[in-house]
Amino acid sequence: MQNKLLVDIGNGLTKKPFEKIFWWGPRWLDFICITPPLTVNNPLWLRDKKNLKKVRLFGLSPDELQAEILGYWLQPFWKRWCLGLFTPIQRKIRLWSYYHQCLSFREVCIENLFDAKKPIDVLFEQYLGNEMLCRLNKNRIQFEYYVEKHAGNLRLEDNITFLQSMLLRRNSRFFSKLLQKKSTELFTGADKKSLQSQLKKEYLRLRMVLFCYLYNWHKNIFPTTQNEPIYIDTFFEVCAGKEISYSIHSIHDWVKLKQQLIESLLEEQSPEQFFMIKNLLEACLSKIRILVSNHLNNCARKLVAVRKKKLSCKQAIQETNNRQAELIHFFKKCALLFHPDKSFANPELSKIQTELFLAFQQLSKESQKSMKKKLQLLKDYLSRKRKSVQTKESASNQQLAALESIGKINFEPTPQERVEPKISVDNCIQSQVRSNLMHKPLNNDAQQEENESPQRLRRCIRLARYVPVF
Repeated sequence: MQNKLLVDIGNGLTKKPFEKIFWWGPRWLDFICITPPLTVNNPLWLRDKKNLKKVRLFGLSPDELQAEILGYWLQPFWKRWCLGLFTPIQRKIRLWSYYHQCLSFREVCIENLFDAKKPIDVLFEQYLGNEMLCRLNKNRIQFEYYVEKHAGNLRLEDNITFLQSMLLRRNSRFFSKLLQKKSTELFTGADKKSLQSQLKKEYLRLRMVLFCYLYNWHKNIFPTTQNEPIYIDTFFEVCAGKEISYSIHSIHDWVKLKQQLIESLLEEQSPEQFFMIKNLLEACLSKIRILVSNHLNNCARKLVAVRKKKLSCKQAIQETNNRQAELIHFFKKCALLFHPDKSFANPELSKIQTELFLAFQQLSKESQKSMKKKLQLLKDYLSRKRKSVQTKESASNQQLAALESIGKINFEPTPQERVEPKISVDNCIQSQVRSNLMHKPLNNDAQQEENESPQRLRRCIRLARYVPVF
């Protein structure tokens, strides 16, 4: 008997291109261009790799469509809303996700990497097959629907990894309860334990098949590159269920949390535990790259601030020295995640850590080399600045010495002469003026005009002719 779980997945992938996008619209097949054309007997997931590379989705190659989708998810929310309303970007995302589903299913089935063609035991189909397969298919369809909507959104990658692990754990709980229920109803006699162990093995192989299919699909639709742009230091921590902002200074708690998570995965003893641990360590290494890159970018900003004269060079050198010491401490703490000696005496985990430890060592050497280079640039800039100041001072001293020898500059300050009043006022006249001012009556404007002499009025009228009017 062939694996029924894979048969259900293959039938769903075969029928999907012939479905309509909307009940009145075209089919998905109208936007897939491949030779020979798709049929029910020759679906996309049965094609070879050369034929799959020539496929065109909405007139674009898969790599070109991937670049368009990744650019879409980097846009702000209002722009994504407008693009989703007036362009076929949502349909492109779903079709691109379907293409990678076919690649993942082909890797599991045709290339037979995980022994997926091995037939399921008749006992499993007889006792637990229908109920367990219905449960697995139901959860798989829910997971596929969620991932199709958010394919390519790198911000939700950790969230989808968390949902995938939760899906497998819930299925394990369901299987243990179902096995306990069936064992009390159907199993009797001495063969009870042997039947239970056989059913557990078949279930673990089924779960392994499902995990490998979902893992390969998830890895393809959330591509991560080493040179991707860096925006923030905040990550979604699946253990805590919330966003946590990590920095160079809080790395000790972060490493401790990841070690506890690896230890808990080892205790489960499931067949896909090492795939999950490797995925976890690769995600940790990518986050370490982001933190280190941000740390180096901050040091580069110090050099720019010094050149723009917004920061003193001595202060920038002191801060860069402190950041260099922090970076060395950071790599010493992170090495505990990838060093083979911290593998909990597990040979499989030691192999995974040995492979990733080489990449970690290379990252450590390159980043420390870059930090030393930035520090040396600051020191060279400070020495050049000091030399330029010394040359300017020596040149100004020479000019002053030359001017002093000529005698054009006299450095002795001249005393300022005090200006004395040259007009003396008689004391009697001064007292008479004061008395007149004190006893003079205050008249209104009308009385002043009446008291003015006619000669004074004529002079004012004559002068008014020459006053300009604005």
